[in-house]
Amino acid sequence: MPDVARRTWKGGVATLGFLAAVSVATLLIQAHVRHAEGAGSNLGAPFLPDDTAIPDDPVLREQLAKAIDLRRREDFDRMLDARDPGELIEHATLTEANFDQRTLGIDTLFVVGDELFGYLFRPENGWGSGGADRKAIDYTPRLRRIHQGSAGGPDAFGCFSCHSKGGPDGAGTQTQNAFFRGDGERTGGADQRNAPHLLGLGPIALLAHEMSVEVQAEAAGARERAKAEGRRVEQALTTKGVSFGRIAADPDGTLDYGALEGVDRT
Repeated sequence: MPDVARRTWKGGVATLGFLAAVSVATLLIQAHVRHAEGAGSNLGAPFLPDDTAIPDDPVLREQLAKAIDLRRREDFDRMLDARDPGELIEHATLTEANFDQRTLGIDTLFVVGDELFGYLFRPENGWGSGGADRKAIDYTPRLRRIHQGSAGGPDAFGCFSCHSKGGPDGAGTQTQNAFFRGDGERTGGADQRNAPHLLGLGPIALLAHEMSVEVQAEAAGARERAKAEGRRVEQALTTKGVSFGRIAADPDGTLDYGALEGVDRT
């Protein structure tokens, strides 16, 4: 075949191949569009407008004023702490005298806890481990990323450093995991935990404490009854509408936890 004819033939095949590819692509796109239209098309769901109601202007102005006031107070506190180191920690701690002198309201406790959560600790506050004279010029804290036994860290300068994902008082990323009860060197030998979110956990923790106290009281009552009556006593453990199974007490004071549900021991 002459070169000119061969080039012409190859060019025609390439053109036909290109046209065939374009035709197939067009058919696929049309089929996909028809399928999407028939199914109601959820392709734009992530881009749909948020139906959450926007607060009224007075509410927004009030929230903005509170945010500005908080920022000014924080800036002022940092300025005081720069001039007189230790000023910030005074706002973030409570002593026994504080509790003895007056009854602290929930708002005060929240502010103190919030200040402590955002405080950047320094060696003179107890941050890190090292020599006795923490204010010495050459003092250098010893850091241990992997905890050694029950002691370790520090993992950061402040609580918020590991609890920021999702906003203030949030969770931590994987790089912010803590390595508890290790050998001080190897990550594989430590109990790796991710920083949990903290906002709103206080009431839940108090509720769990109240439920634990009530269940323990029921178990103690069953033990006393078994001793007094000289027979085996079974007691259903229920608190705040939640059942944790049953517990049995023998006359000698021993407890049988075999029928517990949801908990190991009381």
